[in-house]
Amino acid sequence: MVVEIAGVKIGDYQGVNLVLLVASLFYHGDRYLLSEDGEIDRGGVGEAIDYALDTISGYGLHLGIRDLSTRESVEKILPFIAEYDLPLFLDSLDPLYTYRGL
Repeated sequence: MVVEIAGVKIGDYQGVNLVLLVASLFYHGDRYLLSEDGEIDRGGVGEAIDYALDTISGYGLHLGIRDLSTRESVEKILPFIAEYDLPLFLDSLDPLYTYRGL
């Protein structure tokens, strides 16, 4: 099964699609997460994402983002991450948290 997210194909047999590296951001204690309600260091996050994209571009890899810290942070952080047009994985056991991301 192949799923396409933000133009990146995930799945299929090994070697058919490029490797997807998934970076964890905004987890509890992340240095870029300034408060639990979703205030972030936009400059720092932007530099980290740009650095990761520059680093992996020469290897033919894709970058994805995983994690958000709290339900409250979803509404503040998602619009910022959407500017990068990267796959985003919401990892939570709380269905309301994941639903807010949709």
